Amino acid sequence: MQNRRLAAIMFTDIVGYTALMGRDEEKAFNLLQNNTNLHNSLINQFNGNLIKEIGDGILASFETNADAVRCGIAIQQAVKKEGYKLRIGIHEGDLIFKDADVWGDGVNIAARLQELAMPGDILISEAVNKDIRNKADISAKKLGKKALKNVLIPIEVFRVNFEDKTFKDSKVDEISKERRITVKWTYPIIIGLVIIISGVLLWYNWPKDEISNLEKSIAVLPFKNLSNNPEKQYLADGMMDAILNHLQKIRELEVRSRTSVEQFRDPQQSLPEIAKKLKVNYIIEGSFQMVGEEANLIVQLLIAPEDKHVWSKEYTRNWSDIFSVQSEVAQSIASELQMVLSDEEEDRINRKPTDNLTAYDYYLRGKENNVRYFFSQDEQDFSNAISLFRHVLDLDPGFIQVYAEMSWTFWWRYFFGERSDRYNYLDSAIEFCDKALSLDPNLSDGFALSGLYNIITGNPEKALDDLNRAKYLSPNDPRVYRFLGLLFHSELDYKKAIENYLKAENLEHSSYEILILKGKMIELFLAIGANIEAESYIEEFMILEPNNYLGYMMYGWLASVQGNFEKALEAYQNGLIQSQDHPYFLRKLGETYAFLKRFSESKEYWIKLESMKEETETDLGFYDYRYAYTLWMMDEKEKALQLFEDYITYYKEYIESNSFRKISGVYYSLAGIYAFLGNREEAFKWLRKQEEVGFVIDDSIIGSYTYDDFILYDPLFDNIRDEEEFKKIVEQAQAKKAQIRAEVREIINSSDI
Repeated sequence: MQNRRLAAIMFTDIVGYTALMGRDEEKAFNLLQNNTNLHNSLINQFNGNLIKEIGDGILASFETNADAVRCGIAIQQAVKKEGYKLRIGIHEGDLIFKDADVWGDGVNIAARLQELAMPGDILISEAVNKDIRNKADISAKKLGKKALKNVLIPIEVFRVNFEDKTFKDSKVDEISKERRITVKWTYPIIIGLVIIISGVLLWYNWPKDEISNLEKSIAVLPFKNLSNNPEKQYLADGMMDAILNHLQKIRELEVRSRTSVEQFRDPQQSLPEIAKKLKVNYIIEGSFQMVGEEANLIVQLLIAPEDKHVWSKEYTRNWSDIFSVQSEVAQSIASELQMVLSDEEEDRINRKPTDNLTAYDYYLRGKENNVRYFFSQDEQDFSNAISLFRHVLDLDPGFIQVYAEMSWTFWWRYFFGERSDRYNYLDSAIEFCDKALSLDPNLSDGFALSGLYNIITGNPEKALDDLNRAKYLSPNDPRVYRFLGLLFHSELDYKKAIENYLKAENLEHSSYEILILKGKMIELFLAIGANIEAESYIEEFMILEPNNYLGYMMYGWLASVQGNFEKALEAYQNGLIQSQDHPYFLRKLGETYAFLKRFSESKEYWIKLESMKEETETDLGFYDYRYAYTLWMMDEKEKALQLFEDYITYYKEYIESNSFRKISGVYYSLAGIYAFLGNREEAFKWLRKQEEVGFVIDDSIIGSYTYDDFILYDPLFDNIRDEEEFKKIVEQAQAKKAQIRAEVREIINSSDI
């Protein structure tokens, strides 16, 4: 039975649970069990109802906001004693309760507040604060308006003050006499313990204790070049890069990538603002100066949200000792964060890249050009990087990291280059990758590149082995998680794909890299019919890159699968302008005008596309059989029939070829053509084949997307749409997709990433 009522909803989530699960499953399971028992007890005491567990998170409802907040405080205080931390979000809203579950905007807002909270905090909405602000025993600090994911209007957010608060159980009004006696005699003992503990804390290093309770996430901002010569900036960048790479090898530490921090080279934002954008608790700042052969490095570690100094040190050494300094800095930071390095981690950090300092200087220059090429795609930067790296190898053929850097350079050239020659660069990328791995079989970059190569060349088993090895060796490299996401995505394992995409999204904050990642996540959401998530990510994509016409491609398709062809038409028209007549938009405008029964306008775009194909001497376009539908509806049936038959022959030859891909959509296309022509038997034959491989189709331009929604609006299937077999095929496909969608959403909602 379903009922609607106003209630306070509380979301709690264990900080760092996923990382703990990766390290020690048994310990993680025991923590989860203890957390559930603790929640059950306290939620019951404060008149609440534990609705369900979502991964390591818990969803509960309360009749009053005051009970919810008091319970949240009691829970935070209890888990603090247990040695772990939670994030808690509380919101009051109109909720729908049914079958021991709950729905409504209130659930989403509470979940988003929980995500926004710092470890150990309770965040509440304005609706909750209005109700509790006159309570003598509860107070909250206003944090201002915050934009929450999938919430249209920013809301006022408040942080609950509770450090010294204690509450009676709301079900118990009096304490028994026996309890009072126990408490009376306990006070002197507690006071004595407090004095002893205070003395110990004063003797010990207090800041370290504070640090140990914060999440261990960190970013290394670009170091300042204090040399008189601005051209020596590459040396400062090299120091920053080396320290960052050392830190990335520490499994317990979450480190932001070089591309993520590059945007803060000359920051206008405050340190807390930078920390919020990078989602880190710690930031390292530094400066570097070369005077003759003497190198001077100043490094400081800060608790970023508070802009609070933790540790700093100045190193003045001969340039020949620079590798020792880099290792020493990384290990000092690990020590300040109370991390114990494994022998393997320590060995990797202490390893010298080369004994030839001239080679190292050229390597740093090459890397500077490599980073510039990644952001600019400028030919000169590419040529300079390759030339400098080749010079390094002339000086030191055993400089392992140079081979990896050259491999990345050629990979980016493959990615950014023209289609006509890009595979030559892919061959060069794997050649240098193999050389790097032959010299160092524990090089994480080598395995990451090898994994990517094997995804592209269709060897998923080898790709998975390589990427898992890369993840083990460099657990903080966002590229590895993105590549794992790509691998699982290509294998249609959407749950594992989203887990890795989310991890990559958490680690990567470079606008360019995040753009690529968001594009793949949109593709995944479109493939499983998660239209709400797809639309949200498309909007973010277009804010990040308003001039990228890929956003219009994705927006147009999202509108089409929902049957909103007017909206699709608008997106495709904008995309055509933005892309300067990309053939994809000509094709989609031809299709969409036809779906709207505006056949004359449809034909205009098909003619433009045909003219473009003649100029480029292109034969049949893979999906251009839909031009035949427009011709048929304009009573040019003879020409239309010939085009349909040409495509039937073309598709059947493709199916027999070595290059055939089952997710190319050929089965769907043949089913549509035969259905339109009235050949029911052939239509269902090919539709059943499409059902066998799933209704996810990859068009090689915007990636993979789903057709089991689009088929409901596709006019080619009008002749068989009302048949029971058609309905059954579509319903079964949508049921499978709904199950996958639910599982993916559960991963997203329960993730502590």
